[in-house]
Parts: sequence; C-alpha cells; structure tokens
Amino acid sequence: GVKMLKVLVQEFSAIRELIALLDDPTSDAATIAVACYDLGEFARFYESGRSVIVHHKGKVKLMQLVEHDDDEVKKEALQASAKLLISNWEYVSAS
Repeated sequence: GVKMLKVLVQEFSAIRELIALLDDPTSDAATIAVACYDLGEFARFYESGRSVIVHHKGKVKLMQLVEHDDDEVKKEALQASAKLLISNWEYVSAS
C-alpha cells in the first residue's frame, strides 16, 4: 500500500540522482562512467529497473553518452544501454 509506495519513491531517488549525474556539467568522466555502470546493473538485477530508468529519461541520456569524448564513459554507456535492451537475463546466462 502507501508504505510500499513511499519505499519505492525513496529507493528510486538514488536512481534519479545517478541519472542526473549523467549530464551534470560538474560531473567528471569517472563519475559519469560509474553512474552508467550502476544504472546498467540496476537494469540487469532489478525486475522493473529498465522501465524505471526509461521513465526518468536515463535511456536517452545513456544513448547520448555513447558518443562521449572519454573512452571509459563510451564503454560504460554502451554496456548500460545494451543491458537496457536485454529483457530476459536468465536466457542470456543459460546460453
């Protein structure tokens, strides 16, 4: 009920903060790369992670970072974007 909704809102505040770091002008490349990685792992391990990230405009920001100047940011953004596209991790792990 209401209590669960409050927990989810608080939980996703961390995700919103990670997404905000992606295009924050004060974020350095290392911060952005780690935020990309964390978002990708959230999408991978949390059942509704993909939709939460998409809802908060994280997918768009991740896709834009694939063309970032920093190679590490590019790599992490690409991997996180790929994780958003995979819907059945059990199938991927089994093959």
